Order: sequence, then structure tokens, then C-alpha cells
Amino acid sequence: MSIKAILHTAFEEFRYGLRRLRNSPGFAVSAILVLAIGIGASAAVFSVADRVLFRSLPYAQDSSLVSVGVTAPIERQEFMLGRQYFDWKDQQKPFESLTSWIGVEDCDITADSPVRTGCASVEANFLDTLGVHPMVGRNFTHEEDLPNGPRVAIIG
Repeated sequence: MSIKAILHTAFEEFRYGLRRLRNSPGFAVSAILVLAIGIGASAAVFSVADRVLFRSLPYAQDSSLVSVGVTAPIERQEFMLGRQYFDWKDQQKPFESLTSWIGVEDCDITADSPVRTGCASVEANFLDTLGVHPMVGRNFTHEEDLPNGPRVAIIG
């Protein structure tokens, strides 16, 4: 069969399909809705899977970053208790750097025209561990690394 014959047959089938859809508009609308929902759901799932599974983290040496902690039946998020963390941090040998962060919450980052974004309380070495440099201002100092100290990193 030649290409011309294949294209002619495909064109005839397409015209037949359009005539059938014009004769039953209810079926046409439902078919279009099902296709739209299916394509939209597939695109949404792929965009999440792409971000989580296929793209690397936006940090220097992202393949060497490790998250350590404990999970429990009542808390699915990984966590570590403060005393346990500080004991382990002082004695750990395998890691080049160990840091922690507490909770992501909404905060305002400007005084004149507030902008809501995600912020977290972090240790002084948090940005250094991730290989990130502040876009504005300076990094945290170890003197600021006190319990309940005013250290906030913008996450979003």
C-alpha cells in the first residue's frame, strides 16, 4: 500500500469519525471531557514524579546529601530528638558536616511590602552544609547558634 493510499484512508476515517460525533453530541462532549481529564491527570502526575524522582536537588554535590533521623508510627516525618542529635553530632565521624532544621512555616520577608514564603529555623552551618550562599546579607555565625536564637532561612 502506498503512502498516498494510507493518507487517503486515514482522511476518510477521520471524516467518518467527525460525522459520527456530529450526529451524537452527548457522546462527543463526554468523550472530550474524559480525554481532557485523562490528559490533565497524566500531566499532573508526571510533573510531580519528574520533580521528585528524576530531577536532582538544587545543591552542590547533591548526590552526597543524606537525611538521617527516626520515624515512628505516630509521626511519619523523619525526626531526631534534641539531646540525641547533639550527642550524635559530637561523636559522628562518617559525615563531613551535620546540620538540622526545625519546621517550615509561613513568614514575611520584607517590612515595606510583605511577601509570604516558607521559612525554617536552622543551625549556623545549614547553608554551608548544602553549599548555598545567601543571595542577600550574610551567612549565620556560630555565635548566633544559640538555643532559641533568631536564625531563619528562607526555604521557598
